[in-house]
Amino acid sequence: MRPEATPLDHDTCDDDLLGPAMGEVSAAFDYLFSYKSLEGDGKGFAERATSVWKRKGMKLTAIDSPGVFERYAVSDDGFQVSVIANEAIDQVSIGGSGPCVPPPD
Repeated sequence: MRPEATPLDHDTCDDDLLGPAMGEVSAAFDYLFSYKSLEGDGKGFAERATSVWKRKGMKLTAIDSPGVFERYAVSDDGFQVSVIANEAIDQVSIGGSGPCVPPPD
């Protein structure tokens, strides 16, 4: 069963000098659930997520270590996604953010 998404509301976008980018924001969300629910297959879960992102043409980065599978992806049009499966803390996080847009009214 899919866990409920944790809306992270929105993040302020930064420009190249890490200042506010003309007041733009990007919507963000995250799903958190137990690593145990993956039945010990954190690596397989991370690989399935990244295979979808790769098919979508996103640029991938993997930073794996024993028991921790971290994968990040970005698209040319401003979407960012990540998955972190950490056996030691029994937690999986998967989520992302959209491109920078004007803030909601």
